[in-house]
Amino acid sequence: MGDHLHGGGDLRVDRTESGVDAYGPVRRRAQAISFWLASGVGPVECAGRAGQSIQVLFRYYAEFLAEARKHANNLIEESMRRWERPKGGVLDT
Repeated sequence: MGDHLHGGGDLRVDRTESGVDAYGPVRRRAQAISFWLASGVGPVECAGRAGQSIQVLFRYYAEFLAEARKHANNLIEESMRRWERPKGGVLDT
């Protein structure tokens, strides 16, 4: 492979001319944590798998987690609206 870097979401291992992973382990770990969070894995589980404290995870991924929380809130609100709408005298499930 060449000595260039791929975009941030690319998980392929690209190597420099010396054969070293061009991204390095720190960036790979950050990509893995982002992927786990985006997949719906809880922050406590992600922190444990990454060998970090939950405080460190929240510090570095606060914006990402805020977006995930917003998405979760939207899902909950939509579910609540479905439950509140009567359908033929019975709650719509």
